[in-house]
Amino acid sequence: MVSQSNIYLNKNAYVLSFSSKECIIFIVSLINGKMRTPKINALYGLIDWLNNKKSQNSIIHKLPQNSEPLGSNSWLSGFIEGDAHFSVRATLPNKKINYPKVECRIELVQRQIYHNGLSNYNFMADIATFLDCSVKEIRTSSNHPQFRIRTISLKSNEILINYLEKYPLFSKKYLDYKDWLKILEFKKLGKYDQGFLDKVITIKNNMNNKRTFFVWDHLQGFYNLENKI
Repeated sequence: MVSQSNIYLNKNAYVLSFSSKECIIFIVSLINGKMRTPKINALYGLIDWLNNKKSQNSIIHKLPQNSEPLGSNSWLSGFIEGDAHFSVRATLPNKKINYPKVECRIELVQRQIYHNGLSNYNFMADIATFLDCSVKEIRTSSNHPQFRIRTISLKSNEILINYLEKYPLFSKKYLDYKDWLKILEFKKLGKYDQGFLDKVITIKNNMNNKRTFFVWDHLQGFYNLENKI
């Protein structure tokens, strides 16, 4: 499969593309029945295209949109890989608070209306319910209004942690998650002094787009797709 794929750099991102029929059919077999968003209609269009080129005895059947509990599979983990952001907000003592304030949260933002005109609200609401938070409408006065989910409570973050320990991340975002988790553990100690804030700022300044050091040992536990061929 690797020999039939192509990786190239496009601006500040690497793009992995598959062009062979065998690769495309394999990918369809992996995601068919697993999708939860309006993007499933694009998959159905691809299946129609493939079926028009296949013999009658090898037709790919369109499986329905997945409705399994979010905590029962790795779908949300994959969605977080692509679209979530691990955020840490550190506020210095000021006139309103006399101790450092640190907030740890994950943020998910999606356009309200997908390309095909369907709303993204339902699956965002499912995620919010699972994480015990809410969906908020943002940028409502713009041409591209969005839905946003934030985990702002310890309970929501604990739900997320339990889930990601079961269905781990594998991209660079795994490293951001582990740093985010360190800060959350510091918070639980309840020692909000300058030393605490210094640790938080040091970790925060090496997360997300500021990260320059990468360790990929966690990839040793990556899913074995060969077993699915």
